[in-house]
Formats: sequence, structure tokens, C-alpha cells
Amino acid sequence: MPETIDIILRTAAVIGLLLLAAVMAVGGLQRRATLPGVAFCLAVATFVLTSVPGGAAYLGDWRVPLTALCVTKAVWFWLLARALFAEGTVMRRGDFGVLAGVALAGAWQQLVFLPRFRDGTAGVWESLAGFAFDGLLLVFVVLALHEAWRGLAADLAERRRRLRLGFIAATGAYLAVALGVQG
Repeated sequence: MPETIDIILRTAAVIGLLLLAAVMAVGGLQRRATLPGVAFCLAVATFVLTSVPGGAAYLGDWRVPLTALCVTKAVWFWLLARALFAEGTVMRRGDFGVLAGVALAGAWQQLVFLPRFRDGTAGVWESLAGFAFDGLLLVFVVLALHEAWRGLAADLAERRRRLRLGFIAATGAYLAVALGVQG
């Protein structure tokens, strides 16, 4: 059973992320970073919800779709960085294919593999696939950091250059830690 402080902090985090997603959705309907930004906020909010110790009992039928969204947070982070920092980049059909693949593989990893791994009943191939998935998510974090770094030299506004690199590095560090904890 989660402790009171844990519930308070998680509730505050989810509310903050939902508000940020709403502000992004309302304020930037025609910007190319709106969809990845809103989806990234929602994916991180679902991470906060789905990672509650013993929370599976509370989520009920929502557990599978919330987990599928949660595991895409690294991909949405990369898509957000690409939309913010790469000129003329828009979401393509292939991006949605990558998201669907990561959602399916991640749902399998979180809902099927990890319980078996913890029980000691996971096979060698399952273990390799489960850990390879964590490695794949780290690749998306590195791709996001690369997007920020790649465009850094072309950005003439020094303040924005420092801000975007700091934002990407801090968020990338958070995602790397979150993925490590999950793995």
C-alpha cells in the first residue's frame, strides 16, 4: 500500500503533467511540437500512475492501455526533441508505426515478461528480449539528446541554446533513470 506522501507527490505530479499537456494543446494547436509534447506529458503521467507499488489492483481494465502509453515516453521524448530542434520536421506515418511497435513490445515487457522474470520463470530468450527492449528505449533517449546537440551550433540565440541543451539533458537523465528503475 503506497504511503500518504507518495500518494500526494504522485497526485501533484499527475495534475501538473495534465495541466501542462492541456496548456500545450490549447496554446499550440498548429505547432508541429504540440502532439509530441502533449503525448510526452501524458506518457510521463501514466508512468507516475502505473509505477505505484501494488497499483495494478487500482487500475483494473485501464492497466493495459495506460502501460502501453507509459512505455512510449522515450519515443515521444525523441519526437518532441526532433519537432523542437530539427527545422521542418513533422510527424510521419513511420513514426506512428514505431510508437505502435514500442507500445506492443513494452506492454509485453511490463505485463508479461517482468512478472515472469521476478518469479524466476522467464526463459533465456524472454530475458534477452526484455532487456533488449530497455536498451531500445535508451537509444531513443540518446536520439533525443542528439537532436538537441546536432542543432546547437546553428542556433544563434545563446540563451535558447543553453536552455534547450539543459532541458534535453535534464529530461534525458530523468528518462534514463526511470528506464533503469523499470528494467
